Amino acid sequence: MRIRVQRWFALLLLVMTTVVPAATLSAQTAAMRSRLDGVIAAFNGTAEEFEKHAREAYAQAFLESSSAEARQSFYNRVRGDFGLLKIEKVERESPSSVRVTFSGSKGARGAVRLDHQVEEPHKLTAMQIEIAEEEAPPLPIHAGMSGEEIAAALEPYLQELTKADRFAGTVLIARDGKPVVEKAYGMADRANRVPNTVQTRYNIGSINKHFTRISLARLMSA
Repeated sequence: MRIRVQRWFALLLLVMTTVVPAATLSAQTAAMRSRLDGVIAAFNGTAEEFEKHAREAYAQAFLESSSAEARQSFYNRVRGDFGLLKIEKVERESPSSVRVTFSGSKGARGAVRLDHQVEEPHKLTAMQIEIAEEEAPPLPIHAGMSGEEIAAALEPYLQELTKADRFAGTVLIARDGKPVVEKAYGMADRANRVPNTVQTRYNIGSINKHFTRISLARLMSA
């Protein structure tokens, strides 16, 4: 994948609004251009290249906050979800933070927020990946269906999403406290081809926000 450094550099100059001397701004912009090059190249490389980049580019405290195994797992999840990354937009959020919107070769879109040292050598102090919410096709079920009808309608719907690599997980639908549909789809570990089961434990991470959103909506409507 070719990295268009000139485009990134122009975007960074365009969106930077930090009030600092021109010479400092120019130096910081060039340093962050290099950091962005390294981050994207690391994600688009091998796990070994990603770890090498982490040891060179991360601040010591950030490096010590996770193990090599955790970083490899993080790399595997990003590559599994997105494939190769391509920059779409770069935004300066603060003097020490840059947000990079990207698209993946698998069709998913997301963003990575990079916090970095303001002073040289501008090493990374935090990194957070966000997956852009993508609206799924309407569910082919309704409340008037029987359990058998729900299961029959959902199966091809979920299989299609799984085949398109848009869904991996476990589905549970219950009526009157009794499961109507309970089935796992996709891979729990793409690198080792380990499929999900109904007993798979998930690191739900930022999906907590959706549970919070639903809970607040139900409280407001009560």
